Amino acid sequence: MKHQLEFGTLLRHSYLLRSSINLAYDRDQQLEQTIHNLGFSSMPAEPEGRTAVQMAAAREIGGINVRMLLDAPQEIEKYHFGPLQIALCLLYAIIERYKELSKTCPSFRDDSVDKYCSENERFILHLKDLRDSVLHQRHDNLAKQMNALKEFDGEANKHILDLLLGGESIYRDYLRNLWRLLQEGGRNNDRQS
Repeated sequence: MKHQLEFGTLLRHSYLLRSSINLAYDRDQQLEQTIHNLGFSSMPAEPEGRTAVQMAAAREIGGINVRMLLDAPQEIEKYHFGPLQIALCLLYAIIERYKELSKTCPSFRDDSVDKYCSENERFILHLKDLRDSVLHQRHDNLAKQMNALKEFDGEANKHILDLLLGGESIYRDYLRNLWRLLQEGGRNNDRQS
């Protein structure tokens, strides 16, 4: 029974992860469309182009709700990249919980998840830093969050998205396999009674 309750919690967490990935995708598409509408092929590197994109993005999201115009870039970044950061934090929480469960209960172990974790150990450490800086914001860890935001630019963004989507897919498969194991275990317990 305890395993099935834990499975239910893991399943609900997977729904949160999928929802945040969908929102991140929608926000990314919106930003890409804004950049395209302004005639740029990608996010401009020069300050004038970035300002034009930020102003257009601010209009599209309903204006800027900040006291100072200088805060606008951070607000726009949070609107567009916040869902991605949340999805990455949720992925880390899933991995962290998986590691705890697989140590205490062998039936929660999965070779595919173990392989993903070992092949992407550096990325997972980066996720921990990002999660800590997003959820526990302090003046001494904001640099980690800003470094993570910079990594979302350009080609690194695609790599991070690939790792996120790959992790989510492996987690979904893991839950399917775990459900089958729990169902078989329940049937075996019924037969033994």
